[in-house]
Amino acid sequence: MSTIPKLHPELELLPIDTSSTSQKYLAKIGEERQLEISETMYQFIRLIDGKRTVEEIATQFSEVTGKEYAPADAERIIEAYLLPRGVVWGENGATPRDKQRSYLYLKLPLFSQEMLRPITALLHLLFTPVFLVPALAVISFFHLYFYLVVERPAIALSSIAGGEILAVYLLLFLSTLFHELGHSSACHHYGARHGAIGVGLYLYFPVFYADVSDVWKLKRTERAMVDFGGMYFQLLLVPLFFVLYVLSDRLIFLYTIYTLNFSLVMSLNPLLRFDGYWLASDLVGIPNLRKRAQQAFQLFFQRRIAAIRRSRVILPQPDLGLRPKAKHFLYGYALVSNLFFGFFIYYIVVSLPSLLRSYPTRVMEFLAAIPLVIGEFDFSLLMKHLSSLLLPTLLLIMMGMMFYRWGVRIFQWLLQKKTVKRT
Repeated sequence: MSTIPKLHPELELLPIDTSSTSQKYLAKIGEERQLEISETMYQFIRLIDGKRTVEEIATQFSEVTGKEYAPADAERIIEAYLLPRGVVWGENGATPRDKQRSYLYLKLPLFSQEMLRPITALLHLLFTPVFLVPALAVISFFHLYFYLVVERPAIALSSIAGGEILAVYLLLFLSTLFHELGHSSACHHYGARHGAIGVGLYLYFPVFYADVSDVWKLKRTERAMVDFGGMYFQLLLVPLFFVLYVLSDRLIFLYTIYTLNFSLVMSLNPLLRFDGYWLASDLVGIPNLRKRAQQAFQLFFQRRIAAIRRSRVILPQPDLGLRPKAKHFLYGYALVSNLFFGFFIYYIVVSLPSLLRSYPTRVMEFLAAIPLVIGEFDFSLLMKHLSSLLLPTLLLIMMGMMFYRWGVRIFQWLLQKKTVKRT
C-alpha cells in the first residue's frame, strides 16, 4: 500500500440522525455502498487527504483524539477496515475486497432515475402539508365509513372467477408501482436523491423496490415519511377503487380494496424488511436495526454465560451506545424477532415432510387441469389449482435456498477452522 493513502473519489461523509449517545456518520460510496461510522473513525478519515503520509496521519490523529497512535496503528486501520470496504482507494482503483451484502437479490431496474424524475417532481406535491393533512383525514374517514357503515356483499373465495382474480392482480400490480413512486416522491420532496424502481428477490420471492438510499442524509422524521410514502400513495387509491365499485358495481374493486388493505397491514410488520421495519428503524433511530438486534442478543447472552462461568454474578448490561429508550426497544425487538424466526424455522422443518409428500399430487392435478381449461375456457379452475400450488412452491424454493445458504456457511466455517489449525 502506498505511504500516502487516498480516499475513494465518490466518498461522501454525512452526519446521521440516530438515537446513539455519540454522533454517527455515513460513509457513502456511490449508490451501492454505505457504512455507518463513529465520530472517531470520521475524524480519522478526514485526515486522509491524498497528501498526508501514514506517519503524518497517525501524528494528527493522536492530537485530535488525545491518545497515542503509532504509524503501524494507522496503517492497520486503513488495511483492515477502510481498504476492504472501499473507503480508501486501492491500487489502480481496485474494487473493495469486502462485498456489502444486500437484503435484495437479483435486483432488476425497471424505471431509471431519469424516467422517474419528471413524475416525482410533480407527485412530491402530495407531501405538502396543504394536501397531506386533508388527504390523511379523508383516508381515515373513508376507512371508518367503509368498514362500519357501508353494506358490502359477502365474498367467498370459491365464488371468485379466474378472470376476476387476474383483474385484481393487475390492479394490485399497478398499485404496487404507485407505492414505490410514493417512496421516490417523498425522497424528492425532502431534498434527497432517488434512484431507479425495479424488482428483486427478498426471502426468495419477488418484490418491487425503490432506490432511496440517499435518505440517510435526512432527519429521522423525514426518513420516516419516506418509509410511509409508499403506503400513503396506496391508501390514496382505496377511495378511488370504492368510487369505481359504486359506479360499475363490479366486485373486483371490492376484492382489490380488501387485498390492498391486507397487504398494507402486513407491510407494517417490523420483523421483515417491509415498510414497517424501516419505519421502526427510523423512528427509534437505530440504523441496521436487524443487525444491531442480533448483536445485542448475542452480546447479552455471551456476557451472562461468561458471568456464570466466572462467579455466577450477573454483570450489568453492555453499553450499546444508545439512549435508554432506544436500548430497551432494541432488546425487546431482538427477543421478539428471534422468537418469530425461530417459530418460522420450526414450522418449515415440521411441515417439510408432509409438503414433500403432497407436492407431486398437486403438480399432477395442476397439469391435469390444463386441458380442461383450454377446452372449456374455465380459467377459474386453472386459478384454483394454481393458487393451491403457488404457496407450496414458494415454500419449497425458500427451504431449498435456506438450506443451501446454511450449507455454504457451514462449509466456509469448517474450511476456515481447518485453515486456522494448519497455520
